[in-house]
Amino acid sequence: MLKCLILHTRYISARFWKDRIVNKEIKELLRPRQVALSIVHALAEGVRSRGEISGVALHAMVMNRVSIELYDKAIKKLVGLGVVQQDKSGVIKWIGPTTRDN
Repeated sequence: MLKCLILHTRYISARFWKDRIVNKEIKELLRPRQVALSIVHALAEGVRSRGEISGVALHAMVMNRVSIELYDKAIKKLVGLGVVQQDKSGVIKWIGPTTRDN
């Protein structure tokens, strides 16, 4: 009986640690996507709150946190989603919904 209990405890412990390792790996895989999504969301909120903003001014607000390459990708994604327009002079204009639906 004691041997059975020890084996069962080892099995539960092994499953617990395996699940923790798998969950950690999943979190590490999801982290870059969550960061990218939060950057896109922050830029969208910045443009939405102002209605229209210069791309240079918007990048200056986030330049100590976001590289220029990531910034460009995020703006292209927002343009692709159809929530902002960027003209040739670099002005970014919000064309998405004007109010948040709760």
